[in-house]
Amino acid sequence: SPTTFIKYLNCEYQVHLLKIKKVGPKEDQQSLAMATGVAFDAIVKCALNRRFKKEQIFKEKIKEDNQAAIKVAESIFEHYNNGPLQALKQEGVAYGSVDQEIEIEYEGMKSVLYGQPDLVLRDNSVLDFKVSGAFSSSGAKPIDGYTRCFRDGKNLGDSSKADQALETIRSDWATQTYLYARLLGHVVGNRLNAGIEYIAIGKDNSINCCSYRNPISAEFQIKTEKQFHAAFAELKSGRIPTAHATKRKCIQYNRLCGVAQHCESYQKALAEERL
Repeated sequence: SPTTFIKYLNCEYQVHLLKIKKVGPKEDQQSLAMATGVAFDAIVKCALNRRFKKEQIFKEKIKEDNQAAIKVAESIFEHYNNGPLQALKQEGVAYGSVDQEIEIEYEGMKSVLYGQPDLVLRDNSVLDFKVSGAFSSSGAKPIDGYTRCFRDGKNLGDSSKADQALETIRSDWATQTYLYARLLGHVVGNRLNAGIEYIAIGKDNSINCCSYRNPISAEFQIKTEKQFHAAFAELKSGRIPTAHATKRKCIQYNRLCGVAQHCESYQKALAEERL
């Protein structure tokens, strides 16, 4: 999946342990911040399409001890429903997504890709929701590159990098949306636009709703495609990658990697006080 591939780019050994050796948690341990993003996504989808039932989604995807995230997500949606949602509707939402699994091919390489993009716009752009700063003491700020940004119902307009390629703004956003586009039949190297709805919650509890509508360059598409096939082949081979424990790899979003206890490199780095 795009999410697993992004993990692989960060640490090959982590994905090897999770997917090949089957050690560590069967799924990511859901934090309150993660649950807030899931709940917000569900609320927006239900506002756009009545076939989605948020109570059912909450029951299936929000852990029992993370119910507090639902109220936070509902509060965020009050802000999102004051301008950003209306602007999104004007763009035209084609449909909500469903889980898919397909075989993709490029230059003789074949791999299996599966996943579920959040939404698809009428122009066939894949759109993904991101919530950052919830349950965080440091909070989050808007990232340059948005085409519009709403705060307290007022559109602050676009930013200086609004016309730049998505990979120059956030490479992980570009990687994820590109692979979702591949799920929907996108041809490698063709013109591609992607959308991100980024909700930045500041440490002062301010809420900025930023919309990104940026191209993904053909060069980045080809690079990502080749990397994905190489990763798929490497995992399929069963070869054990070399682990190189660093703080960036082992601790993300203030959370320790779920397989750290099984990683000799991490244990050694910890003993040497390098983390």
